Amino acid sequence: MLHATTLRLLFFSGILISLIILENIFPKRALDQKRSIRWFNNLTLIVIGSTLVQFVIPLVPFAFTLYAKAHHFGVFNHLSLPCMVTLLLTIVIMDFLIYCQHVCFHKITFLWRLHLVHHTDLNLDVTSAERFHPIEILLSTGYKLLAIFVFGFPPLDYLIFEILFNFFTQFTHSNLRIPLLLDKCFRIAFITPDIHRTHHSVRVEETNSNFGTIFIFWDKLFRLYLKAPMQGQQKMTIGLTHFRAPSRLKLWHLLVIPFLKNITGGYANWF
Repeated sequence: MLHATTLRLLFFSGILISLIILENIFPKRALDQKRSIRWFNNLTLIVIGSTLVQFVIPLVPFAFTLYAKAHHFGVFNHLSLPCMVTLLLTIVIMDFLIYCQHVCFHKITFLWRLHLVHHTDLNLDVTSAERFHPIEILLSTGYKLLAIFVFGFPPLDYLIFEILFNFFTQFTHSNLRIPLLLDKCFRIAFITPDIHRTHHSVRVEETNSNFGTIFIFWDKLFRLYLKAPMQGQQKMTIGLTHFRAPSRLKLWHLLVIPFLKNITGGYANWF
């Protein structure tokens, strides 16, 4: 377990640093907000969230895969499938489950109150991938544990998924300029930064589109895919219409946003 945690941390750090360098060499959009403040907020939120998880949940998801395997929990622990099949199924199933979770965080009002913290970033770069309210991180971790209990994903397969998912989360939030031909080829199956950037538009119909992280199929299947923002990648406005003042984007305010009145802004529309 210690080796798995170290491996994930190394991949996380390596991907983060690599994308920071690349998006500064090949930027897609000019960033007009103070990077120091945004980065402090974004990275501090992920540290607080990770610390909260350690205190509240005794087993992190990877450790729980080992526990599930030892106690024969979950579907995969009662099947005999080729290794490549279980790996592919683990990646596809987990990506779909997190896709469903993402949609729910947008559509259900009390979940959107948490998730909108992620959308308050007025610029988008690789650190935006870490901008989540600590309670959302806690709920997401619990959701992963439930998925592991039900499916019993093989530990190594789940670790590979986590590394792949972490890469795509950071990659799709990056301010990296991808050549149009490469973007067109990549988006046949996968999410690109241009696709996900549309999801961070201030326009409600664009915010409620392009929910995918790894695969593009889910958005196309549920007719939630938008090829491009109405105003184009360069002119689109990122963030939320009702959270643009600097005073509302300080760290302490981001932590209390979910508990304020009249903040949903018409984005959530289920209950």
